[in-house]
Amino acid sequence: MCGICGQLNFEPEHAVDPKVITHMKLSLIHRGPDSHGMWIKNSIGMGHTRLAVIDLSANGQQPMSNENQTVWIVYNGEVYNFPDLRKELESKGHRFISQTDTEVVVHLYEEEGVQCMARLRGMFAFAIWDDDKKLLLLARDRLGQKPLYYYEDKQKLLFASEIKGILASGLVERSPDYEALYEYLCLGYVPNPKSGFNGIRKLPPGHRLIVNDANLTLEPYWSLKEESNRGEVFDEREASQRLIDLLLEATRIRMVSDVPLGVLLSGGIDSNAVVAMMRRCAGQIKTFTIGFEEKLYDERNAARYLADKLGTDHHEMVVRPDITDVLPKLVRAYDEPFADPSAIPSYYVAQMARQHVTVVLNGDGGDESFAGYGDYIQGLVGRWAEKIPSRLGGYLSRILDQKKPGKRQSLAQVLALSGRSRARIFGSLKLVAPLTRIEPLLSGDYMAMVGRIDPISHLVSCYERFNRGDAINTMLAVDQETFLPDDLLFKIDIATMSQGLEARSPFLDHHLVEFASALPGHLKLKGTTKKYILKHALRDLLPAEIINGPKRGFDVPVSSWLRGELRDISHDMLLNNSMSQPLFRRNKIESLLEDHCSGRRDFGRLIWTLLMLEMWWRAFFGGRICEI
Repeated sequence: MCGICGQLNFEPEHAVDPKVITHMKLSLIHRGPDSHGMWIKNSIGMGHTRLAVIDLSANGQQPMSNENQTVWIVYNGEVYNFPDLRKELESKGHRFISQTDTEVVVHLYEEEGVQCMARLRGMFAFAIWDDDKKLLLLARDRLGQKPLYYYEDKQKLLFASEIKGILASGLVERSPDYEALYEYLCLGYVPNPKSGFNGIRKLPPGHRLIVNDANLTLEPYWSLKEESNRGEVFDEREASQRLIDLLLEATRIRMVSDVPLGVLLSGGIDSNAVVAMMRRCAGQIKTFTIGFEEKLYDERNAARYLADKLGTDHHEMVVRPDITDVLPKLVRAYDEPFADPSAIPSYYVAQMARQHVTVVLNGDGGDESFAGYGDYIQGLVGRWAEKIPSRLGGYLSRILDQKKPGKRQSLAQVLALSGRSRARIFGSLKLVAPLTRIEPLLSGDYMAMVGRIDPISHLVSCYERFNRGDAINTMLAVDQETFLPDDLLFKIDIATMSQGLEARSPFLDHHLVEFASALPGHLKLKGTTKKYILKHALRDLLPAEIINGPKRGFDVPVSSWLRGELRDISHDMLLNNSMSQPLFRRNKIESLLEDHCSGRRDFGRLIWTLLMLEMWWRAFFGGRICEI
């Protein structure tokens, strides 16, 4: 893993300043603490920070070029099929000086040009400069495991693995994107291609950006819908065997490493499945688990049970986070406003694992391929709710709603959305809170600015685009294109790379994802049994207690923190010294905090979202009161 950055000036006579690339790359040194380098030629400059994982010698340092230095690359990621690609390229006369996958990508580009990423199996974000064609190519992996941001104006294009790399150039004026912040308030993250900063954009997953003579062409090179719609039919036995074969292969190729390797182990079925696959491929395995003192959020017992069964070298710790200390660090690490509270345990487990290994495998992606969330059951109910008049649905919702989360509350959430299309119902279930709860918090000026924005329009359009008549697969496809890259994978990339730790996800192997997508939805969600086919496939490999155990989200006790150790700081930041106060109605925020702290209602997730926005504002805008 690495950090990449660079600058392209559109006027050839406008040379890149080495100080700019130096500042950019040093801001990313946490992503690559082993070495750093840069290459500049006239109007193009590239920077790189290296976390050495494959070929630890100096031959693997970047920026890297082909033999005659006409093609240059900075690269972040791992291509797992690089040995086979290398053999093919060597047979065509290409010469190599390192054992890295990076050099394979350089020569593959020479052979196949801007189509080269279609041959890559893995996770990556890279920039290639073709000096003969004066062409810059940026690319991001299919599912968005590796981030890549860019900024362009009339004079230049800047790119970096993280926003801080672009800001460190000193060539971009910081200003908030108020429309993106509204979407953040509704979703808890900023959906691509926005970032929260004006002008700074995310390269979408599965896309490439071609820059030639100041002309930018953004285009997809992979689509889940196109790749998975193959019409293959499997019975349960065939599907289970094929699933295990693909998962085993995906795990095996992700264990190639020249540095120590382990696995992040939770109490859930996905990471347990990865450990079981790893035990088939290797001997001793290091596993890492964290837990909280609150039993509801503690997975240590379940993880320890499997670790004992499989004989792993198990490490665990109880997290007693100093919230006031860790939150500013997280805000700085994530750059854009981000309100997924599981970033906290992700940060701590990465910190613990890095003391022992440089690479970890995890179970990310299993829920989004095999229907592991309760949202999918709610979405199926939504097919009926769309036929219920909204007034009747609202009445039934109020009767069912309870303070305590459970099936009645989940049904009440769906009924409250009655009368809308199933696409809009599913999209609305992704909101931090109902819009009727969020919008009254906004000031009149801010509401006038963003009132025309539909914060779930991208979810609705995605649902309609992927709808093949199989509601479960449609919902999974929506999550794979939106929530997965913009929240889950963003979270784990920053949490691990902030510690100089590489994370690999077998469930995100695109061969496995395409196979899973082609399976009918009823094999994934059978009745109320989530991940049915995955559990069926693993029944002889994992203990029944793991397969049949309740799903535990990798979550933290946010609501209780906001009534306890975070009560004073949240009140002070959101009421007394708020930098973002012009966005909100103070009296409404005060009522929200009062209702939550009294225990009358649980508004923990919404308050957390507001608090993270306030802390982000202070971190990146120097405490200036926002103006709208």
